[in-house]
Amino acid sequence: LKFVCLEHRTEENAPKMDEETSKQRKEYSFPELLELSHLYRMEVDLRDWYFRTHYLTFRSFIERLDHQDAIDHLPKLENSPHLPNDRIFRLYSFGFLERELGSRLLYTDIVVDRNCKLRSVGPPFWKTLCNTYVRIVRRHPPTDDSRDHIIQYPLDFNMCKFSRHVASNSFYYSQESRLMRLVDEVPLDKRRIQCLVNIDPLVPENITVCPGNERLFAFVADRNVHVSTGAVPVTLEHSPSRQSWSYGLPPYIIREEFNRQEGFWWSPTSNGNEYFLLVEGYNDKMLPSILLSDYTMSPDKFECLPYAFAGEQADYLNLLLLYCAIDLGGLNPKWCVKVYSVIFKYRTSFPDVEVWERNFPERLIKLVPWAEYLVNAGWLPDGSAIWLKVMDRLQRRVSVICIPLEWFLPNDCADNNDVRKADAQKHLVFLYTEESDTWIPNHFGIKFLTPVSPDTVRFIWCSWKTDYRHLYLVESRRTASVEENFGTPTLDTTPTVLSEKQLTFGQWDVFSDMQAKFFCFFSTSTNSNVVMNVGILPSVSVDEKRSLIYFLGFADNPLESHLYATSYICPTTKPIRISTLGSFYGNTDEGNPFGFSNDYTLLAVFRSNFVTPGECVIYALKFETFFSNDLKYVLPSAASHLIISVAPYPAMNGVCPLPPPVRIFHESIWSRFTSEVSPPQLLECEGPDGGYQLQCMLFTPSNVAVATPRPTILFVYGGPCAQMVRNCWPTFLCLPLFMKMGYVVLVVDGRGSAYRGKQLEIAIGGRMGCVEIEDQVHALRYVASQNKCIDMKRVVVMGWSYGGYLAINALAKHPNLFKIAISGAPVVDWHLYDSAYTERYMGMPEEHEDNYNKASLLNSISLLPDEPNRLLLMHGLKDQNVHFKHTALLIEAMISAGKPYQLKIFPNERHGLRRASAIEHMSATILHFLQENL
Repeated sequence: LKFVCLEHRTEENAPKMDEETSKQRKEYSFPELLELSHLYRMEVDLRDWYFRTHYLTFRSFIERLDHQDAIDHLPKLENSPHLPNDRIFRLYSFGFLERELGSRLLYTDIVVDRNCKLRSVGPPFWKTLCNTYVRIVRRHPPTDDSRDHIIQYPLDFNMCKFSRHVASNSFYYSQESRLMRLVDEVPLDKRRIQCLVNIDPLVPENITVCPGNERLFAFVADRNVHVSTGAVPVTLEHSPSRQSWSYGLPPYIIREEFNRQEGFWWSPTSNGNEYFLLVEGYNDKMLPSILLSDYTMSPDKFECLPYAFAGEQADYLNLLLLYCAIDLGGLNPKWCVKVYSVIFKYRTSFPDVEVWERNFPERLIKLVPWAEYLVNAGWLPDGSAIWLKVMDRLQRRVSVICIPLEWFLPNDCADNNDVRKADAQKHLVFLYTEESDTWIPNHFGIKFLTPVSPDTVRFIWCSWKTDYRHLYLVESRRTASVEENFGTPTLDTTPTVLSEKQLTFGQWDVFSDMQAKFFCFFSTSTNSNVVMNVGILPSVSVDEKRSLIYFLGFADNPLESHLYATSYICPTTKPIRISTLGSFYGNTDEGNPFGFSNDYTLLAVFRSNFVTPGECVIYALKFETFFSNDLKYVLPSAASHLIISVAPYPAMNGVCPLPPPVRIFHESIWSRFTSEVSPPQLLECEGPDGGYQLQCMLFTPSNVAVATPRPTILFVYGGPCAQMVRNCWPTFLCLPLFMKMGYVVLVVDGRGSAYRGKQLEIAIGGRMGCVEIEDQVHALRYVASQNKCIDMKRVVVMGWSYGGYLAINALAKHPNLFKIAISGAPVVDWHLYDSAYTERYMGMPEEHEDNYNKASLLNSISLLPDEPNRLLLMHGLKDQNVHFKHTALLIEAMISAGKPYQLKIFPNERHGLRRASAIEHMSATILHFLQENL
């Protein structure tokens, strides 16, 4: 690149720059900035970055290998042979490289000796288990309805879900239109890969293996559930009149705002050759639709997205139970498929499938008229019943409901009096209910434990009823009392909670980050048929043998998540910390999990901090017995640890290496960036209203003198229940590139941010756009008073989504403080955002119209500056989350008010930019806009 030094153009009111600062100022042409952005992305693009920095997405889990086979076939360590008492484990992980545009399954082998010391089999690097990259290519089904493409938008990242059957050590995954099975055997050259099903042109997704039979699996394609053994799948087909129904997929709003990706669940048990599958179905016909335009196609293409706006009616809750009876004795499997439906609001019918239908009794609708969202679902551990977690419209009430399988009997097998005459244990039962005068955060799913008696259930629950997120052990009765009311049975909706024991204590939060899109699950079962899936499930694991619960939390530092353990027999005031201070563990921004071996003696977790991009740490655990008031309990501690990393390039055969670096003038661009980027400074100040602290993170170029004022970017998000300031490797947009160009970057967490107590989070309730900017401005002024590197005459406010909304808000309210605002995909009018998110924090529009009007940017247009080149807007035309309509309304209002703006449109992009060329062009546009106008 050609670096051209030019004299910096300053305004009259800008501070004079000394000669040294002027020399540091460089200007680039737009093509040069575009090339620099391209080289930067090729070297440190976020997705490539994750892999380079050992941030391997989705999951890690450990299973003990057959000992003798491992001894015979695994390579010997130099000068350290395997001893008879050594235990050998294999750790699997899932990651991908940006340049490969696909995924790979990785592994590494670990040896644990009799003293709980860890060592790796060979170099401590990830090795490739599957050489065939798992790449998802999105293909449209042969229909004009392309809603599935929008609803399944996370797959645009080329990520994939693996399902593992432990007994056969098999992995199931999709590869384009094919459903693949990989069997990992020792030695490695014996592994087998086979194609089970090819459903071209569709793409199988959410592949899940039946726990009771490795040959039986289910998946979703074209908004239908398919069940197969590798032969022709049995499908829940749509009739022409039912194109508005989807099966096996959660509604868009559940995916987006409650972060549940699963829409069907296998029963953990089976009855001979009978297997049960709980399937979610929903009907979005009642919802209004948004048309997303693709003008790059010829003719123009429009995608129809059903969307529940704030205040709109959105009833689409429906449940199905798919009962499969299969004979695997012959060459050609014989199927007997029956579909039973349990319905809240609608009836259902399928052609070409024998159907017995039975609705929920009418009184159920009367008992739970408030239920709006099916937040989660699943089976009790013994498979005798299903459980549902439902919330009301405003998310002030949540209940856990238990439904026995007897409720799924077909109508021709029961009359209307069966429910009333049945044993009380067979009734629907409310296991737990929580109510609040503010919204209840959607914490992780429920973790059920082995019950102490057949008529009770035990589960782990998370609540912030004490003003902080804490864990509780709840035991409830699963039998219900039924009373006759003029011949009609009346069920008691009040749960019979036998005990509720608080397990964690203190002024700190358990980590239950539901802003993340992916979580992981590691089974605690010793059943050899257990199935492990990558999906949204708790970041909590329970060792029932030792009565221990492991979780992530902030007990030591609100900026660092650590792995803790406590006994649910005798919980301690402060939990035992397994991890070491100085890093953020289990960062779930893209699914970094923690996991255990089946015997809970090994633990794998990812960590990072400001100076360490990321690494996988394996801990060997030891246990000590304690006594308290005649109670005997066990607590763990870390005996040793081992770090698994990605091998440098080039690497040995079979080892998964980093890609070769991109070089400029025979020098790695990444090394140039890191030489000019310093770890951030952490600062804290009291909020403008007092009584709470603002957490600040300041990034400065290391080659700039401390007293040299520099143009500053206030990078904002500010949305509720998010945490931006944390001691983990920063993945903010082009952060190193900004610092390379000489900008200072400030990030602030204020009111509304997560993991510092309920009161700080709920301060934003009903006041979106009112309190966040005041905290950001107050922190900016405080940090500037403590650091001379911030030039208060050249401050930029920048953000995307909620951050884009706040950026425009900040420019309108403080035009003399912020010289430029860069806003990406801003929410302009909260009436036009989705119901679950908006109503959670703002209430119903008809009841709080004043709050909605105050939060609307359309009422702040007159406050925006009249000077040109002070506002840059960016938006994707196909944004499925914050629709382009928001920006269109904003522009129309600005035109009417005579306000200037700059607009950058991405015709084929959604809420987050996916294509590399779009990301590079956006980066270059931002840098050029700042260079020309700051």
